[in-house]
Amino acid sequence: MIVGAFSERLYKDELEPEIVEKLHQLLRECNNAKHYAYSVLVRGKNVAIDSECGDMINTTTIRNRYSMNTYYANMAIRSAKAARNSNVKLKESQIEDLQQQIEKREFKITKNTESIKHKTELLDKIKQIKKNKWKNGQTLFCDFPYQFVKQNDNIVVYAVNKKNEELVGLHAFECKQRLMVKRLRNSNAKMKMTINKNKTRISKLETTPYVSCFGGKKFFRNQPTHDSDDYDILHEEWREEWQRRRHSSFVISGCSGHTDGNDCVHHNTEKKILSIMDIKDYPNEKIQRIKHPDGTVEERVIVGKYAAHHRFEVPCIFKYREKELFEAVKSKKDIAYEIKDFGDYFIIMATFDMQFDSDENRINDALDDGIVATDLNVDCFAVADISADGNLMGHKVIQFDLRKLTSNQSTKVLERAALELVQFCKDKKKPLVLEELKKIKFKNTGDAKRNNLLTQFAYTKMISIIERAMEKNCYQVFKVDPKYTSQQGKIKYMARYGLSIHESAAFCIGRKFLFSKEKEPYYEYLEDFSKYGKIASVSKTLKGLRVKDFYILHKLPVYQSEHKTIKKYIQAAKTAIENQSKGSEPLPI
Repeated sequence: MIVGAFSERLYKDELEPEIVEKLHQLLRECNNAKHYAYSVLVRGKNVAIDSECGDMINTTTIRNRYSMNTYYANMAIRSAKAARNSNVKLKESQIEDLQQQIEKREFKITKNTESIKHKTELLDKIKQIKKNKWKNGQTLFCDFPYQFVKQNDNIVVYAVNKKNEELVGLHAFECKQRLMVKRLRNSNAKMKMTINKNKTRISKLETTPYVSCFGGKKFFRNQPTHDSDDYDILHEEWREEWQRRRHSSFVISGCSGHTDGNDCVHHNTEKKILSIMDIKDYPNEKIQRIKHPDGTVEERVIVGKYAAHHRFEVPCIFKYREKELFEAVKSKKDIAYEIKDFGDYFIIMATFDMQFDSDENRINDALDDGIVATDLNVDCFAVADISADGNLMGHKVIQFDLRKLTSNQSTKVLERAALELVQFCKDKKKPLVLEELKKIKFKNTGDAKRNNLLTQFAYTKMISIIERAMEKNCYQVFKVDPKYTSQQGKIKYMARYGLSIHESAAFCIGRKFLFSKEKEPYYEYLEDFSKYGKIASVSKTLKGLRVKDFYILHKLPVYQSEHKTIKKYIQAAKTAIENQSKGSEPLPI
């Protein structure tokens, strides 16, 4: 696993001016070389795009243009290629999303056109109706789901599939159908406009390169305009901040096997000093002494074949994961150093690969004592401790709040919740069962704030943080399909054990993992509910009852076996709950 070690803040006031200038020069020149290499790779400057020369830009071009050594030139080209490749993948995903949107809208347009055609034909039939030919009580014609009947010398319309719906007059029905046709045509026109926009965007993405805006696109667009007062001062301030953002960080890539795991950075662990290579090459001058026969000695300056590299020392203390970093330096692992400029201070981050006792013999994946299952939600982790034979041994809810938080803040909150979950597994000495992300359905709800939390990104972040924390502590993570686990837990275990709906879902997730076979998944036997059909139809119908109603029904004499259909059972349950809320029937003790 790749981890990072962060240094303390290196304030510029406390460092020597030469060191600060060297770091600024390194960030400025390397980022300028990176930006130039990226522009050549994307737009094909100076080199034809379809050329057969291999790389579109080489190290010699960067060295001659920015007078830097080979190490930093190669790093600038590698970072530019990485940025180009990531943008290519991003462009492909955007094109795929736009194509899916086009397909969905085209399918909706076809459905709307069919309904428009059907409604226009129905309106034509209505125009041809002659009331005098029909007697009261006679049916004129049927056009599912509507039936046209003459009553009291007037024609009325009622829906066949909706028995309790009131009768509608023919004129009102005709106006409603015309309004629906108009709305469908308007929606089709809007969807066609969006389809054309998406197609132009796809053609633009396919033909033009996807260009990055180093320094931030939003900040670039928010630059002051000529209309603002004190434009010169504001523009100069913006330009300084823009340049700082563009040159704020650079990664010095590592190389395994070399001294301290990096060519350009050597780490003195005893003195806690980083020796960083200067960006420029210096002539390797040596003094050669030649002794002549007459006894005189002549000194000559000879320039060597290879250039000399100067280094400057930066005092740097790594407090977070310092021991692991020192072990990686001693073993000469691949260590990359990222230098970040935050205005008043620098921060250096070292990234390296660390194994958290990843030996297979040490990972706890034994199911002899049972397992810990969790149900992931946008505001909590519901945890259930389950024995090997499927009994509930304990339960817990880990609460957190992600509302009005940035991405970094939500990550920190989820890390704390994940560490609490890992501690629960360590106390029980059992592995963990999670929901499989591919099987989770993200449905749109009526609440916009909840929709903001119910995103694929939030669940992906949760699962990745939990998996990393469990791997670090040598505990295995299993995954299971969470289909119908919430409904099964709500029906069978929630009121019996006094659990919340999320804790009962976590209990069903663990039991499903323990008792599932290779071919068929395990589903809870829902006693008398099984006679009403499959779990899908039962759970869909039982959504008419609230969660708290199951606790009340657990103490009321309303049984499933006494009702032939599940709808009658739900109706009886609602009447019993209403009578209980009025106080007519006390709860049995």
